[in-house]
Amino acid sequence: MVEGVSGEGVRRRRREYSEDVEETRVEEMSATEVAQEKIKTPEVQEKGSEVDEAGEVTAIEIVRDAIEKLREQEEKEGEISSKLEEAIEDLERIEKTNESTEKRLREALDSIDDSEEMIDEKLESRFTSMEEIEKAYQQHGHLGKEMNLETCEKCEQYIRVVNEDSQISDGKIADREGLGEQIIKKWREGETFGPTSYLREMENSRLEHETNVTDEALEHRIDPKDVQEITAKVLEQEDRSVKELTDVVEQLHKGIGSPELNSVHYAELYETDKPLVDDRLRDLAREICANREDIESDLNKRLGLVKVEYQELRVAVTDNRLYYWHVDTSPDKWLNVLADQKFYMSKEDKLRVIDETVRHLHVRGGGQTSEYYLNDLLGQLTRLENPAANRICRYWERHYFDGETLHFVADVRQKPDEFKHVTKHMGISHRGRVENLKWPEIREFRMKTCAIIDSDGTLSPKGQLRYFEKNDARRHLAVKVFQEFGDFKVKEYRGARGENKTVRVELPMVFGTMMKFWGIPEGDKAIHNKGLHESVINETLHIKIHYPREMVPEDGSISGNRVSVTRHNVLHAGKKEEVYRNKFGIEPLVNQAHIDFVREHGDPQRAQLRYNEGEIIRLYRSKMVEIAKKGDEGISYIAKDFMRIISENENKLLNDEVKHILEPLGIEIRHGAYYVQYYSQSQRLALSSTAETKTKDAAIRWVLIAPPNHPSKMNIAIELIKSDKIRSKRISKQIELDGLAVHPIWEEYLE
Repeated sequence: MVEGVSGEGVRRRRREYSEDVEETRVEEMSATEVAQEKIKTPEVQEKGSEVDEAGEVTAIEIVRDAIEKLREQEEKEGEISSKLEEAIEDLERIEKTNESTEKRLREALDSIDDSEEMIDEKLESRFTSMEEIEKAYQQHGHLGKEMNLETCEKCEQYIRVVNEDSQISDGKIADREGLGEQIIKKWREGETFGPTSYLREMENSRLEHETNVTDEALEHRIDPKDVQEITAKVLEQEDRSVKELTDVVEQLHKGIGSPELNSVHYAELYETDKPLVDDRLRDLAREICANREDIESDLNKRLGLVKVEYQELRVAVTDNRLYYWHVDTSPDKWLNVLADQKFYMSKEDKLRVIDETVRHLHVRGGGQTSEYYLNDLLGQLTRLENPAANRICRYWERHYFDGETLHFVADVRQKPDEFKHVTKHMGISHRGRVENLKWPEIREFRMKTCAIIDSDGTLSPKGQLRYFEKNDARRHLAVKVFQEFGDFKVKEYRGARGENKTVRVELPMVFGTMMKFWGIPEGDKAIHNKGLHESVINETLHIKIHYPREMVPEDGSISGNRVSVTRHNVLHAGKKEEVYRNKFGIEPLVNQAHIDFVREHGDPQRAQLRYNEGEIIRLYRSKMVEIAKKGDEGISYIAKDFMRIISENENKLLNDEVKHILEPLGIEIRHGAYYVQYYSQSQRLALSSTAETKTKDAAIRWVLIAPPNHPSKMNIAIELIKSDKIRSKRISKQIELDGLAVHPIWEEYLE
């Protein structure tokens, strides 16, 4: 089997080392001359001229003679020059250093000589069996032509020729094989044909690469000696179980020590000084790769990571290397939220990032070869559905990475939060551009945008996020919140009924991706009746204050001495019943008898939105309770059953907002179902629930902590604070004692 490195490359390095030796000699001579200048005296100069003529006395002897002469003059002059002593020490130190340097360089050159001889020997060797060729194809075949039947037959013919008895003539072999005598002669003399030449070249390149590990890669590499010690026992076994393979992977992982989150490490499952055919470590690597998913799952259990929130270990095998990626899967990382999105950068920055990644992982090969291994690695580490096959490409006309790839290369380069090179974002289909990305603090941004969309936004099945608002001032403020992420073109669509009607704003697709990740369901949120996402629930109070600021402007109101918010959830989807049943498995919670009950006992409402007068019928819960008590048996039964359904299907979003946001902020709230409402056009029945402050103190506390981001509602809040300054000041002090902060906007009103 052929292994080796480029002889020319080694000879070049030999020349470089020789030049270093010459430079060292020049430096040594220069140092001596400097010392001579330093101790220059008339006597020394005279002595020096004699030395130059004789050419035998060293610089040190000159100095010693000078010292003796100076000592003879000591009685006359009364002192001795300390500079001469210093010069002696300097010269001795310089000579020692130069001798040591030259010795090291000579040793390095001797080592290169040995390597050069070894390399030349390897370059002269050739494949002598089909087993060697097949092993080489397993290692390198993906980078060239496939080993089809024709290639296989040609290789077998080549092996027969090179292994033939040297006593048999070229002509006889040529007649037997049906080849030209000249070809037979060349093969027997060491020349190879197409596939074997290519494989030998790849092997030489591999060996040269593996013997020159970059400094960056050493930070990621598990010590090869540890790898050999750990794998020695299992290599003796012929049949290895998944458990035994996992044991090896776990032991190798311990070689990392205490790996940090957002880190990548690798173990080399091969020996650089062994031919492929003899290297059983590579066979072990292939077994691990074949059972990778089971090993990875078991390994995370063994390491206890299944119990650790937002952490996991991913495993991959490529180019006979075992990789470990310690991933931070937190929803507080932009690149996790936007894993499948495309992030663009300049061509120069993209190439630099690829080159840095290659150096850090010491990936072999240049251009397409290194890209093949990186893409194979990412393909195993990914958690995306249907990711692109070529996620790292040097020559592709579009210079972008998807979010997960950007996450990986950032962790490899140990720059987990570096986004400065990203210039813009575009969606999966290269649409919905957002430029000048600002990467705002994700936790605050999530709180504000989720509050807006939880109230007046919808997410289409295709991921398009739409926001609805008829108040122009409020709409502009809401859009400005989304523009904290970056600059984008605002697309607004007005209804046909005039300027005072609701305006639909279509936001870039990236915001739809965010909302989906943060738990906003597709379609009608009221039908799904989902609560807050865990990333919102688990936030700190200092971040949660941003939610009610955007909550009141959308579905809330401030009037008199109270603040209230109303939410809706659907009990029957009406005309969309089949759609939600087939797509989401959502069944109606009430039957036709309940709908008829509302239509019979409810009150017709005035015209609103697209509904004419009388097309909306409302039945208050209080009236339902009264009917349940005083109605006849049949009607009373329906009313009681209706009340049971309502109590079992309260609005989950409102309950979470009260329990996890408002009450932890110290705001006293009463909440519950208020009424049911039937819409004749859509034939759906919805339940409306309301949360409101219990007291005026609670209302003041709400607006002091989170004033509404809505011009007209903010004016009402200002009047509420100004109407009772003494009370407002008292509550503001209590807020500060509770470890929270009064919004800075109130400073001028509380003076």
